[in-house]
Amino acid sequence: MRFAIAESTPQETPQVLVQLESSVLQLENPWKLTLLIHYPEPDKIHINLPPLSGVLVLDRIKTAIRTMEQEPWTAVEYVFIPKRLGSFTLGPLEIQIPGKRILTSPQALTVQDPLEAARTPIPRLYWSDSNEALRVGMPVTLDLHLKGSFPLTDLAQDLRTLSVQLVQNALVEPLSVHEKDRAAGIIYRIGLTPLQKGALFLPEASFTMGKQLIRSEPKQLIVSEGAPERIPAVQNNKDQLGEDQINNNQFNKDQTNKDAAGPLHTSEPQTAFPAFIPGFPWSVIWPLVSPSIRPVLQESKQAWEAGDPAKALSILRKKERDSTLGPFYRQIRASVETEAQLHTGPEEWWIPRGALYVLAGISLGLALIVGLIKRKRMAVLVLACSVLILLYSVLGQSLLVPLIRGGTVAVIRETTAHTIPEASGSISTRFAGGEAVLIQHSTDTWAFIVASGQRSGWVLRSALVVY
Repeated sequence: MRFAIAESTPQETPQVLVQLESSVLQLENPWKLTLLIHYPEPDKIHINLPPLSGVLVLDRIKTAIRTMEQEPWTAVEYVFIPKRLGSFTLGPLEIQIPGKRILTSPQALTVQDPLEAARTPIPRLYWSDSNEALRVGMPVTLDLHLKGSFPLTDLAQDLRTLSVQLVQNALVEPLSVHEKDRAAGIIYRIGLTPLQKGALFLPEASFTMGKQLIRSEPKQLIVSEGAPERIPAVQNNKDQLGEDQINNNQFNKDQTNKDAAGPLHTSEPQTAFPAFIPGFPWSVIWPLVSPSIRPVLQESKQAWEAGDPAKALSILRKKERDSTLGPFYRQIRASVETEAQLHTGPEEWWIPRGALYVLAGISLGLALIVGLIKRKRMAVLVLACSVLILLYSVLGQSLLVPLIRGGTVAVIRETTAHTIPEASGSISTRFAGGEAVLIQHSTDTWAFIVASGQRSGWVLRSALVVY
């Protein structure tokens, strides 16, 4: 369902969608392939089919005009009869339009005997069709189906290998699947929010069943503009309607302009800053340590109430990493993230420099004492431990931990991520203010970050709070 441009001209290339009835064909049973071409004149479209080599026999062709995005598209429907068992690749199909030549991506297909399919069908992984029209900024729910004769209860181990890739120009949020739906063959569910008008590729999914790698059938949908304007039922709804339309228009603004202006800031936090109540056994020593923790909590709370959750959480994370009371700050930070319903980010590695310096000093003194009593091997061992503690306390934050983890932890402000380090690049995902991320690569103005849920992309460095 993806397409590639083999030759191009300065003019815009029409979009081409390839719709397959299924990637698993039944021998001697009709199978349909549909081309949707964003070009309104069918008579000027010429399509060259690839060699079929006796695997498929063309039965009939049907051409029609469909209205999509309130614009005319040419739909060319091919019906084939599979004549030979086995796996093969169909394509690419060549589409010639005045001044353009477009090649579709090859499609991997399998022909199966109907009688054999009834006994041992080839596993089929595919996304369901949405019952709603896809519009910019409007979330829809999509289900990933696994079709076959095997009991789904036996797939629990295999489904742990399920991988769902990122999708460009849309936000993807994993949703829970009820047992009843799982028994019906739904193994994964997402909430998908398109961010741009045009063609949208659904996420590519795969998992390993035994020794066989099962991939989802490619699928592409068309996204229209945001929700149409609503007419208020009564005059009293006018103010609320205007507010809704303003919100929709604000969401649908060009993301490039947003990034050019820098990261997004919220005028007020989504939730109140939660009060921290330590549990046992921390509550025992809380009265002793609270005088030194309360000023930090007040500073973090002020940043939170000022509408900068990224700064608020970075204050807590810095203390969590550097302070001798790091375990307390970890509990506070985790409770704030939970209340704000933020994705759980990478944990901080505790590097309490003050305590480590004291420990290193004690180790050096112990090494000196052991050396004086002529226990050389023990003295060398203790001295080596002292050096390691000093190295970790001095270089752990800036060098050792980032090297082991593969990046530096930072907190991000609300912003969008791109597939390339340019504001004109496709949007890969969106981050909420206060999420912790891992910086893997950076340039003067951009940084490539990775977050929970297999989300990644390039963001402006000004959107990151590094502490």
